[in-house]
Amino acid sequence: MLVSALDDATDLVAVIGVIGLSRAGYNAIAIPLAAGVLAPVGFVLPPAFGAILMSISTIVVAINAQLLRRLDPRPA
Repeated sequence: MLVSALDDATDLVAVIGVIGLSRAGYNAIAIPLAAGVLAPVGFVLPPAFGAILMSISTIVVAINAQLLRRLDPRPA
C-alpha cells in the first residue's frame, strides 16, 4: 500500500513538473509580447493574436487536466 502511494506521488510530481515548465515557458514568451516589449522595434501584438494565444492556453490547461485524470489513485 505504501509503495503504491509513493509510486502515485512520484507520478503526480512528474506531471505537475511538466505542467509547471510548460506554463513557465509560455509565460516567459507570451507575457512580454502582450506587454509590448517589442513595440519600440515596430512589432505590436494584434488583439486577434492575443486571443489565439489565450485560446491555446485554455486548451493546454484542459490537456494537463486530462493528464492528471490518467493517474489512478486506487491501491494496486
